[in-house]
Amino acid sequence: MELLFANMLGVIGSAIHIYALSNTCDARMKKVTAFSSVFFAGYFFLLNLPIAGFCTLVTIARYYLAANKTGWYWIPFSLFYIAVAAAIPPDDWIHLYPAISSVIGTYALFNMRGLPFRILMISMTFLWILYGIYSEAYIVAVKEALLFAASAYAIYKLLYSHSIVPGGLEVMSYVTRLMPRTSLMMRVATRERKSISKG
Repeated sequence: MELLFANMLGVIGSAIHIYALSNTCDARMKKVTAFSSVFFAGYFFLLNLPIAGFCTLVTIARYYLAANKTGWYWIPFSLFYIAVAAAIPPDDWIHLYPAISSVIGTYALFNMRGLPFRILMISMTFLWILYGIYSEAYIVAVKEALLFAASAYAIYKLLYSHSIVPGGLEVMSYVTRLMPRTSLMMRVATRERKSISKG
């Protein structure tokens, strides 16, 4: 029964987290990810994976704070992850992956934005895939694979944004946001200019 409940929490958390990572707005992604972490903290504790559980609990506060603050805030969170890993010595080195991933991800959350932030976060997702497979936490492995795909989709959207300002959809201009079909009309005008200059 406990395993069934853990898997239900994992599935709910996965669905919310996938939605979060496919979003191109960094602040919204951070807040929704914090919400999904509530479900994953319960999932890890029920599976008797305490390092992952404690790291995930702190993730909730970390993501909410990172949505509004930048800079040095990553240091106390990183020290916590290192302390948890040291206080609960793992049976195997791979159980340090959640702490390592959390430290690197925390730095990115507080100090990076846009495309570089998403690229570093997708690499952290790969560590979680390895951890899920090795720990036989298959919900984690499947969820992280889906998150990898959602992150790749967000990176694609950031690379090929239709916004007229640098930074893509995240920093869309006032005109593009509030006037219907502005973006479409700008793409048509750009195409016309390119075809005239070629002709």
